[in-house]
Amino acid sequence: MFDLKKEFVHLNNQEDIAYLKIGDGKKIIMFIHGNYSSSCHFLPLFKIMPKDYTIIAPDLRGYGDSSYKNRFDTLDELALDIIELCDILKIKNIPVLGWSLGGGVAMKIAAKRPDIVSKLILVEGASHKGYPVFKKDSTYHNIFGKVYDTKEEMALDPVLVVPALNAFKTKNLGFFETIYTATMWNISKPDNREELNLYLSETAKERCLVDADWALCNLNMSGVSNGYNNGTQDIDKISCPTLLTWAKKDLVVFEHMVRDNLEAIKGSKLAVYEDVGHSVITDIPDQLLKDILEFVNS
Repeated sequence: MFDLKKEFVHLNNQEDIAYLKIGDGKKIIMFIHGNYSSSCHFLPLFKIMPKDYTIIAPDLRGYGDSSYKNRFDTLDELALDIIELCDILKIKNIPVLGWSLGGGVAMKIAAKRPDIVSKLILVEGASHKGYPVFKKDSTYHNIFGKVYDTKEEMALDPVLVVPALNAFKTKNLGFFETIYTATMWNISKPDNREELNLYLSETAKERCLVDADWALCNLNMSGVSNGYNNGTQDIDKISCPTLLTWAKKDLVVFEHMVRDNLEAIKGSKLAVYEDVGHSVITDIPDQLLKDILEFVNS
């Protein structure tokens, strides 16, 4: 198995952020994972990264091996964790890649600290207008437009939250494999059982599901209401070159979300993948890395 020994930094808010440092090249890229995952989920890219690169891949607060001493309500708080990590490691002016929820964190970092992010890569990144969780009717279907008033109310969502919370409590890897197969690995499933088990065991370390879901609901970098809030308009503060990916068979992040980001981030460009799902990283790692490095070096 590829060496995935994590290092740690201690933040002023008393959180201990775990991170992987892969390679020892002079060119640094940061990878930020999504929900139901950790830094280890980038393994397919780690294995094929050219030797002149170093990857820094943190576990966000409440994920993987990072601590979870303080709950959070927004992705801004996770972004500030990573900003402090960058300051401690003395890294800036680097490409930052965010996958799924990690795309939301990466956008927040780019908006807050443009000196850190030279280029932004959003791999099936969260919409800058957030990802709403709607209330359910008596048959457990979405009541579109009806949003939860509090985090505590959303924590009782019978479809998206409660079953997953129960699985996290019992470390039910079978549940996570089922969820991944249905939503993330809908095109192809990793055929290396050791690596697949690594992904599932890293997923099971998550302790912050309710906070993460609430933060995604309330992510709104636009200037219009998303149902949960009226927006912060800080999407306009992203000025670096940006690459977005859209996988046509993604069942998690939809085309309109990617195109919303494409329209909102000035000068951004789009890479489109046929017959690929949300887990672009495991579906087509070679093509994805090729596109990433061409963009980074352009």
